[in-house]
Amino acid sequence: MKKNLLLLLGLLAATATFSHEADAGESCKDVKECIELASKLTNKKYIFQKNLQGGFESTENVEWNKDNVDTLLPIVLNQFNMARVQVSEDQYLLINDRDVRYHSFPIYKVKTNDVLDLPKTFDYYTLVVSLKNPEVAPSISRSLRPFMWRYGRIIENTLSGELVLMSTGANINNMFEYIKKFDQKPSKEALKKFERNLKNDQTNQHKNKEKTHDHKNTHKKGD
Repeated sequence: MKKNLLLLLGLLAATATFSHEADAGESCKDVKECIELASKLTNKKYIFQKNLQGGFESTENVEWNKDNVDTLLPIVLNQFNMARVQVSEDQYLLINDRDVRYHSFPIYKVKTNDVLDLPKTFDYYTLVVSLKNPEVAPSISRSLRPFMWRYGRIIENTLSGELVLMSTGANINNMFEYIKKFDQKPSKEALKKFERNLKNDQTNQHKNKEKTHDHKNTHKKGD
């Protein structure tokens, strides 16, 4: 009886140890190694350029597992100016993030009084925001452009009164908070001032284009 009890306790201890090891997180210190680890944990397939290299450091308690891999991998990719594009249910293409504007990403549509349920990760998304006050779309777009992610985009559709943002989920969530605050009925004076500034900017852009065109023609004549 005692032998059976000891054997049972031994089996339970071994099972607990095995379970702990199976659930224990893994780690990686190289971007390619992390991509391979992410694929192993999720069975997702990744296509990326040859000879991909790049090492990084992290604290010892950063462990990768099935629950956090889709948060950690985009962070690592972002550190090396990369992004992932989903091309099928379980396949992803890894691209340089300067090319994100040429690809399609999941689209979310909201109004400024909605709760934004968009992942706060470093994956890229597209957000379409319907404004309560369509006339402020150009002003909001212009004000927020400097705060967009490096290769993110924000454009306004003055006809529909919408803003379209393409950026990381983390950046879009931040921008949406600003958009909600800025979506206010402007005073007549503020609207006139903005329209005047916008017109001046457009005039200056037109003049700069003319100068560039004249400069090119001068060089051609000199040749």
